[in-house]
Amino acid sequence: MGGVPEANEYGCGTSGQSCGVPRTRVERIAGEKLGITGDTAVRLGKVLGTTPEFWMNLQSHYEVETAKLVIGLALEKISQLDKVLRAEKRAA
Repeated sequence: MGGVPEANEYGCGTSGQSCGVPRTRVERIAGEKLGITGDTAVRLGKVLGTTPEFWMNLQSHYEVETAKLVIGLALEKISQLDKVLRAEKRAA
């Protein structure tokens, strides 16, 4: 990731200690078992020289992509509302 230190460069313990959060929180985030909260985003931004928005955008992107995978084929069956309304209007 551009400008962000590699995960192993500092280690979870050092990163967590620098942020003022438990090492286990950083480990869970790195292991995709825990999401990034606003509090953690602010702390990571400060200690790693990025912005909180960077971390929240990463979290948001991860959640959207994960949802697409979970929903899978069901997503293809969902029609865009304006297309449904136009079809209903034509049928009436």
